[in-house]
Amino acid sequence: MILLLTIQLITQQPIYEVEGIVVTATRYPEKLQDIATATLVITKDEIEKIKPASLTEILQYAAGVEIKDYGTPGGVGSLCIRGISSNGTLVLLNGQPLNSMLFGMADLSMIDINSIKRIEIVKGPCSALYGANALGGVINIITDEFDYQKNSQLKITAFPNQQNYFLKFFVPAGNFGYYLEQTKSKAQGIRSNSDFSGYYLKNGLSYNKKRFKTNLDFSLNLRDHGVPGPMPYIDSITPPPVFGDSQSTSLYDRQRDRIALSNLDISFVPGSRINLDLKIYGNLYRIKYHTKYFWAAPVEEEYQWDVRTAGINFSTGYNLNQFKVISGFDFRYDSLNSITESSLFGKSVWDAAYHNIGYWIETRIEPIDFIKVHSSLRLDQNSGYGNFISPQLGIVYQLTERCFLKGSAGRAFRAPTFNDLYYPTGGNPDIKPEYGEAYELRAEISPRYNLFTSLAIFMRNINDKIAWLPDNNGLWKPQNVDYVNIKGIEARINTRVSWFLKVALEGTYLLAQQENRELVYSYYDWLADTSHIEFETKTRTAGFIPKYKFSTKLYFKFRHQWNLNIIGSYVGEQVNYYPNYEDYPRIKMDTKTLNPYYIVDITAGKKFLKVWELSVGVKNLFNKEYATQFGNSIKDRNYPMPGRRIFGQIYFVY
Repeated sequence: MILLLTIQLITQQPIYEVEGIVVTATRYPEKLQDIATATLVITKDEIEKIKPASLTEILQYAAGVEIKDYGTPGGVGSLCIRGISSNGTLVLLNGQPLNSMLFGMADLSMIDINSIKRIEIVKGPCSALYGANALGGVINIITDEFDYQKNSQLKITAFPNQQNYFLKFFVPAGNFGYYLEQTKSKAQGIRSNSDFSGYYLKNGLSYNKKRFKTNLDFSLNLRDHGVPGPMPYIDSITPPPVFGDSQSTSLYDRQRDRIALSNLDISFVPGSRINLDLKIYGNLYRIKYHTKYFWAAPVEEEYQWDVRTAGINFSTGYNLNQFKVISGFDFRYDSLNSITESSLFGKSVWDAAYHNIGYWIETRIEPIDFIKVHSSLRLDQNSGYGNFISPQLGIVYQLTERCFLKGSAGRAFRAPTFNDLYYPTGGNPDIKPEYGEAYELRAEISPRYNLFTSLAIFMRNINDKIAWLPDNNGLWKPQNVDYVNIKGIEARINTRVSWFLKVALEGTYLLAQQENRELVYSYYDWLADTSHIEFETKTRTAGFIPKYKFSTKLYFKFRHQWNLNIIGSYVGEQVNYYPNYEDYPRIKMDTKTLNPYYIVDITAGKKFLKVWELSVGVKNLFNKEYATQFGNSIKDRNYPMPGRRIFGQIYFVY
């Protein structure tokens, strides 16, 4: 009845969900309706409605995207796409890869959200175009380009004990433009030792002519924050942690991040059918981490990781009506310098480096007017873990003017990290990439211009999944031993009910199973100097993956520039497994659960004089207690997310 009433109320204001131009899924501009792999676009208008405090707040409402957040300002934020872990999801910033080869994943908290233009999420394998770590998909954060119409922006956002100030200037000079943006953040956090201070600076130079376009930018991100650890478990028997309190595992662990990104983009169109693109980039991450713990006596340690990345991407495209081909190569060099100074164990240093060359080609063919076939193939040659070939195929069948049936299949991989390959006394230089296949059937239908629906069924797996286990000598090393299988359904409805109300509903159901090689017996005979180890392969519900996720978005637009936005999300329970040594040398696994949760955010705002907007709102309206990230043990209370927060924002655009 509600659905029928909704359809009856629809007016003629259009919602073009299957139209628009995207670049991430094909590495060249393409209509969204012609993309075979599931692709979601989050626009700047949607981001402004959410009024996010972080990138994870933007992404937490997207179907098929699961957020992992430590709940403290500056804490690592990551995402999983359709059950594939964060180190198998490639994160790009304007096409520039951000995944660190030290840990394999990208930290979303390092990305400044204030100048994001749109976010493109490809929810399928993309190694055929991007190479390593695109096993689950790709998220590309695209920032504002030089805008000759808007010369300055000012945004001030204030939560209790948290403030964020953003300022941006544009200076046009003919075909040239210079822009400078700055963000200053400060927060107390919700727990002991969870304070944060940060400063972000970005400046760039742009040149734009008819056939030639270039952009050079440099950004610096300085962050200092506490690392409180999981919420400790305390009862009449278990006291607070030695160096913590009732809220934090540690009052002394701190981290300093120094992140520099540089990027040069050049685009040249020598003719109507040919285009050339060149990107040169460099990243530098310096992470300093101080920890204090008890090991027979108090121990203090200082860690410093310097991770450097340099790369070149070149592509050329040729378009001839029903046939288009684009090809290119990527070169990337990664290096690491790690220094540890311990009051107990002394100083240790280790270094690592490898380079990767990828050659790829993609074609789009329209054999007949209503069928489009995309195919792509890539060869990666890596000095650390060898070669990998990634094929992909997609077909789009236009059944009617507003009905599209799509199918896709692809093979992708996740690269071993520096820790997997080179960690002193533990790395395995023979480790191979995780790899998997993915298949999807999808229907996208817009029966009317203001109603969009989609339904997808998909399957994916991961083979040779990397796990750290003891070898025959009792030394823990990474090994290719595990397997994961995921089947799922995803649906979305987006409609404008009336001139003042837009509704978006979306959800994902995942059925995920893992087959892990688990340690069940471990005994070391000191007299014989031998280890006795037994393993068993266990099939369980896959860890860290919620079975259900649903979200609802209600966007109200009233007269006199008033707006009201209500956004809610429900996430099902998640499980994780911890070894139990109570019957040592026999070992069993205990199961820990993150409870299901739902959160609701509400925001109201009004525009003044076309350039000012004042907004107020509440995050986590019902003050739900929840966590998205497991703790370190079976007993601790995980990483709690913030409760109810009231905020205000002033936004000026001229």
